[in-house]
Amino acid sequence: ADGRQVKVGIAHSLLKTGAYLHRFYAFVPKYPFEIIKLSGLFCLGHMLETDGDVQSHWLSKKHGSFDKRKTTIGGLTYDCPVITFASGITNLIGHGNDYIIISYGVDDCYSRSIIVHKKKIELLMFRPKGNATDVLYQ
Repeated sequence: ADGRQVKVGIAHSLLKTGAYLHRFYAFVPKYPFEIIKLSGLFCLGHMLETDGDVQSHWLSKKHGSFDKRKTTIGGLTYDCPVITFASGITNLIGHGNDYIIISYGVDDCYSRSIIVHKKKIELLMFRPKGNATDVLYQ
C-alpha cells in the first residue's frame, strides 16, 4: 500500500436487516494507526457437510441442520448466514507466510475457521468497488 508497511484487520458491520457483513482494513502499525484502505463488504460462510468432524457436531444431528438461513441485501439473496462474527485473524504458520486463518461464530450456534490466501485479501482491498458482496468460505 503506497510503499508503507501495513497490517490487516477485520471489522464487521450490522445492517438494518440484522445481517452481519465484514470488511478488511489496512492500517499503518505506528501511532496514530492510520487506516489507509478498506475492502468491500463480504460475508463468511456456513458450516459445510464436508467440514472435518461435522458429523459429530450437535447441529448435524438435528433434522434440517443444513437448511441454511440466507442473507438478503438490497433485494439480492446471498448464501451467507445472517449472523457471523469474526473473532480472530492470524497468520498460518508455514506455507510461505501466504495464508491467514479467520475464526468466527455462525448464528450464535457454532464456531468455524477458514484459511484464506493473502492474495484474496489483496484482491478484495484493491479492486474497483462494485455492488457485489463476496462470500469467503472453504
